Amino acid sequence: KLDKYEENFEAFIGSIFHDVLEKCFNNDLDVSLEINNYIQEKGKILDVKEQFYLNKITNDIKEVINILKEQQNNINLDQALYEKEIIIDKSRDIKVEFKGIIDKLLYKVDSDKTVVAIIDYKTGNVDISLKYAKYGLSLQLPIYLYLVSKSKLFNNPSFAGFYLQYILDKDILRDNNKTYLEQYQDKLKLNGYSNSNVHILSEFDKTYSYSNLIKGLRVKNDGEFTKNSKVLNEEEVNNLINLTENIIDDDITKILDGDFSINPKQIGYKDKVGCMYCKFYDLCFHTEKDYVILEDTETVLGGEEDA
Repeated sequence: KLDKYEENFEAFIGSIFHDVLEKCFNNDLDVSLEINNYIQEKGKILDVKEQFYLNKITNDIKEVINILKEQQNNINLDQALYEKEIIIDKSRDIKVEFKGIIDKLLYKVDSDKTVVAIIDYKTGNVDISLKYAKYGLSLQLPIYLYLVSKSKLFNNPSFAGFYLQYILDKDILRDNNKTYLEQYQDKLKLNGYSNSNVHILSEFDKTYSYSNLIKGLRVKNDGEFTKNSKVLNEEEVNNLINLTENIIDDDITKILDGDFSINPKQIGYKDKVGCMYCKFYDLCFHTEKDYVILEDTETVLGGEEDA
């Protein structure tokens, strides 16, 4: 009698955002009409509270679209794919496929390579730290890297960066040093990892030295990136792709072997991330000795400490 998945209203709102933003660079897009069409298509009946909230976020979506179009002025990549499904064949004795859907791929075809930037929209906060990637945590962006690199979508892809974009964040608090619009623009900056090769990065972000597009990205007077800039060199990106593939292959092997060992993860001695959102916690036969303790000092790429 396990629960089947049922989409809650928060998830439905996220789906609306994704649907509209997939089409937002169509100049003739009527946001309100698109939202109403989406609701009718899904057969969703909203109560009074949900309708009130939907009216509020309709205005939020319009603001987000305006800022996304402004951000486009800082981007050199001239082509895009939206909601792109990529399937990698991982078949063994039986057919196995690994599939992902990427919200936005921006790219530019050069003579011998394709510069690519990966962007995933989020309506909530997600930890993007790669410190625990080798344990299989926070792998969504690395998985997108893996999917693009192993697909035949682009010729010789070179990644300018991979990012999350928080499109429905908490309410903006008052800041006397910035206008409301400036704070909103800050919240919509991309949050993720950029290529430390400025020739590749500049193909994506024209303003990379003091970025108006990527959160925390700055270049010092000596030409080096600041300590808080999340940058990876191409070797580290390739290491991350290989790490992700190894984790995927290992998990496929375990599934095919029927190995579903109870080994939830715990960061330090406080955050039990393996059980935090599990609705079957009370039914599980795990004990304290089953927890795998992850140390805070772990890094996976041999690069920056916060990578």
